Amino acid sequence: MAFSYTETWNEAVRMMRREGSALTAVAGVFMFLPALLLAYFAPMETGGPLDWMTLADELTAYYQRNLPWLALENLASLLGAMTMYRLLLQQRGATVGGALSSAFLLLPAYVVLAILKGVMLSIAFMALIVPAIYLLGRIGTADPIMAAERSFNPLRALEGSFRLTRGRGWAVAGLFLVVGLTSFVVVWATTAILGILVVLAAGQSPFSLLLRDIIAAGLGAAQSTVLIALAAAIYRMLSAAPARVPISGT
Repeated sequence: MAFSYTETWNEAVRMMRREGSALTAVAGVFMFLPALLLAYFAPMETGGPLDWMTLADELTAYYQRNLPWLALENLASLLGAMTMYRLLLQQRGATVGGALSSAFLLLPAYVVLAILKGVMLSIAFMALIVPAIYLLGRIGTADPIMAAERSFNPLRALEGSFRLTRGRGWAVAGLFLVVGLTSFVVVWATTAILGILVVLAAGQSPFSLLLRDIIAAGLGAAQSTVLIALAAAIYRMLSAAPARVPISGT
């Protein structure tokens, strides 16, 4: 099946519209709320302008102080992402509860898959950025493969992604980059503009800081939802999957 950016994006939009209310609920519980709580109770504060070395030290200290909470936030995000994949690739009529229970069973394998992907991309980035971009395209469908095929083997999901994207690695990577960078710029600009408006309206107060955290967490959850739907759509287009993939709720 020919891989078209336009058709793939349109498929992602159709999938999000079809499961819009369910995706919103899942994103709210597993992405928005944990990110908001983390920002509120464990904010990252800097003392002013930082150079790269000082910034690295600040990040290291922040992660050391808040590692348990960061781990819980990431775990919730992964559970939400797998639930979304199950919703997007499920049979018509399946419930959020069924998708969530399946996602919970797949969560240990999904955590291992996320770690493997992170290690692979980190090694590739340490070599050169170009190989890392290409690798992103080759492993970008591992998550929806694990969800759609209900695979408890992370290596099998990675192997399936390499097989599915053979000859299309750069095309898939390009689409991820276009949508990812565009959504990043939109989220960053919107967060900055709304943050300035909130400060102008409410001043530097705990309430204005909370509003800014709400905006940032909401936009971040929306961006994650779009990228998850995109990965699911890429999987469907490359595998020529039917409009509904039968997936049980357990």
